[in-house]
Amino acid sequence: MLSRALTSLAGAAALAVAALLAQPAQAAVTFYSNLGQFQAATPPTTLENFSAPLNPGLTITGSHVNISGGVMNDQINDNAATSTTFAFTAPMIAFGGNFDLAGPGGRGTGILVTLDLVGGGVQVLAQQIPSSLAGGFWGFVSTVAFTAVRFSEGTQASGVETYRLDNLRYAAAPVPAPAALGLFGLGLLALGATRRRAA
Repeated sequence: MLSRALTSLAGAAALAVAALLAQPAQAAVTFYSNLGQFQAATPPTTLENFSAPLNPGLTITGSHVNISGGVMNDQINDNAATSTTFAFTAPMIAFGGNFDLAGPGGRGTGILVTLDLVGGGVQVLAQQIPSSLAGGFWGFVSTVAFTAVRFSEGTQASGVETYRLDNLRYAAAPVPAPAALGLFGLGLLALGATRRRAA
């Protein structure tokens, strides 16, 4: 009797975990306009200073991306083909840098930011990079890891958004502690054992 109850409980727990893993979670995102506060809220960050080559594990694609003199220059308009993607080989939880949207070409539309979340799904961030930002820091920390950050046209004004980015910073998602992985593994073993007994 107890064995059946444990089997039933283990099966229900496995289904609940599977359901949670199957549904992409939406991230809670905290935004920062201060570099010190951003760094205090994240694991150690990696600096990309736009010297050649780019840091290992980071690729930047966009039809107007131009990297020169330690600065990334880019242009985004309403054509989806001109969006820019920062892709990472490892999951990240933080992203930020010094942006100048007001200087090159004047104020444009701002930048809409979309994350490709680990586990599937995308999330458009509630805050855009403002078209008035003139060299200041803008960044965010996410509770759900992401593998790419995409920039596209914002909604703040009319015209093409031309911007500069320097001192890009990003932080990798923490690796789960070995103890937590061990407990998860023990749980899977126990589930397997109870299923074998029931069969």
